[in-house]
Amino acid sequence: MMIGLCGASGVGKTTLAQAMTHELEGFHYCETSTSGVFKELGLDPSVAMDFDQRMDVQDAILNRLRSEWHSYLGDNAFTDRTPLDLIAYTLADVDSYDALTPDQEHRLETYIGSCIGVYANLFDKIVFVPAMYGITVEPTDKVRPNMTFGYRFKYEMLVRGLLSQFGIAHMEIQDVDLGTRVAKLAAFAKDA
Repeated sequence: MMIGLCGASGVGKTTLAQAMTHELEGFHYCETSTSGVFKELGLDPSVAMDFDQRMDVQDAILNRLRSEWHSYLGDNAFTDRTPLDLIAYTLADVDSYDALTPDQEHRLETYIGSCIGVYANLFDKIVFVPAMYGITVEPTDKVRPNMTFGYRFKYEMLVRGLLSQFGIAHMEIQDVDLGTRVAKLAAFAKDA
């Protein structure tokens, strides 16, 4: 069973996924790294890109993560990123571009369809972890995209829309305390 934690950068998905592997016997942590793809491509996620470059990066990320998620097929695992995250980050950036060509619109539509297909084939449960506004994100050496309040709010509205649009059953964790988050997620994971 693959349980995906979905949410903006810095909300604690990785910490929660790692904690769950200690809480529940037989569960693994499927680590995902989009920053590794950016580094391999010589790009910085906080620097603006044109649409085609952005989609090249998103395609590379989806291919990498699909392989990582697939490697846990048949096992119980938590992962700190989902195909819904990939769609939301992409859509959050799309409105920063001037009008897209019909070919670019088709590429975006195809990408969204691919992400939804990966979700349908590899994920069993989704947990949405929204930002707790007013909570300070701890400094980290992770390469992160810019996450202003407005961007993060837009990102979360996109995720909520995707969950609704595609009728994706999910759980939402709005607790700040890690112990409370772990307890709620453990109960959700056991409710197969």
